[in-house]
Amino acid sequence: NTGDNFQIRINATTSTSDLHSIQFDVNYDPAVLTLSSVSEGAFLSSDGRVTIFNYSSFGSGLADDIYNARNTTYADSSPGINGTGTIAILNFTAISVGSSNISLFNVTWVNSSILNASAAVIIPTINNGSVNVASVPCVLTNATWSATSVTEGQQVSLTVTGTNCDGQTLNFSVWEDDGIIDELLGNGDDNVTQNPSNVAFSGNTATATWNSAEWQNDCGGLCNPPEYYFISTLVTNSSTTINSKSVGNPMLTVDKLYNANEIFIQPDTQTVNLGQNFIVNVNGRAPVTASDVYGLEYNINYDSGILSVNSVTEGTMLNSYGAVTTFNYTLSSGKIHAYDVRNVTNGTANPGVYTDEGTFLIINFSAVSAGASGLNISDLIWVNSTITNMSVGIPGVTITNGSVGVNAGANNPPVISN
Repeated sequence: NTGDNFQIRINATTSTSDLHSIQFDVNYDPAVLTLSSVSEGAFLSSDGRVTIFNYSSFGSGLADDIYNARNTTYADSSPGINGTGTIAILNFTAISVGSSNISLFNVTWVNSSILNASAAVIIPTINNGSVNVASVPCVLTNATWSATSVTEGQQVSLTVTGTNCDGQTLNFSVWEDDGIIDELLGNGDDNVTQNPSNVAFSGNTATATWNSAEWQNDCGGLCNPPEYYFISTLVTNSSTTINSKSVGNPMLTVDKLYNANEIFIQPDTQTVNLGQNFIVNVNGRAPVTASDVYGLEYNINYDSGILSVNSVTEGTMLNSYGAVTTFNYTLSSGKIHAYDVRNVTNGTANPGVYTDEGTFLIINFSAVSAGASGLNISDLIWVNSTITNMSVGIPGVTITNGSVGVNAGANNPPVISN
């Protein structure tokens, strides 16, 4: 890999016989490799003989005049060496991706007859080599959101760190985590409609932007607010990937952005058993991007043949922050008429309420007959703090009705008479 240091050994093979001295040059590609040192191998001195080792120069793709010889006198009878071993060691550094040949040339191989002034220059068989240099793989080490909670439509950043990744490009996919409930139902996580654009690493960091955080209704509303994680993958290698959830980082929670006043039944649908008591809330929203709420008057219509009202209680939305309210209701067949308004407290008028969600009314029902009943809001008057006439409400309030189904006989245990 690029950046690695490694050795190339110039070896004599098993067929070597009576080697006294050798001189050679080595050629390599300086665009791929750099040569840092040349040193003697142990072969010619392996029997304890003193040797001479030197070289002329090295660099720019050439190691010149590498020379290794056994230091002998005319008194020696057999100064050559037989066998196999290393003649020279070249230490290289891989500096760029590519391939480089390691080639020997100008080889002079001399046997021991040099002592008799009739040196025999042997023509050896030369086996050259090559080196392939690969890039160091990019390793993704962490993936994090820039925040743990945002509101729908807000911008949020996604950051991935890695090693050996400078200049590499990542793609990003954001997923809404469906949690345990949907997993038990066999539903997979949901991809968002618009993912962040690809981003290249700058050094060890790549930061993308999710321009508009998306809100999804998580497992039918039971798991809201939705939570999101992201997966980032190297464009050039799809097996190099990282998951912000899998590495143990917090997921991103996205809260719903509400732009209109709303009043709605919560839960909007439910199924109960015959004889069962259950709670239905009348909830509302008064976001700061719309209008506040100062008072309400409305009807809740239901099927009195299916449901019976046990109690009606004021919620906490209008009497929040210690405000004194006027609250009353009347019951008639199949209808609850409710009235709730913030009053003057200690001589000071209470301001209207802004909130993403609160409860206006709590109704305790009994299921008295099998069947289905709508829970419908009608004749709504929504008054904000700028209106003093409770008979004139603001326009444009969104109304969402609900329903209840009653199962027959589910709560009728067997009776033992004797």
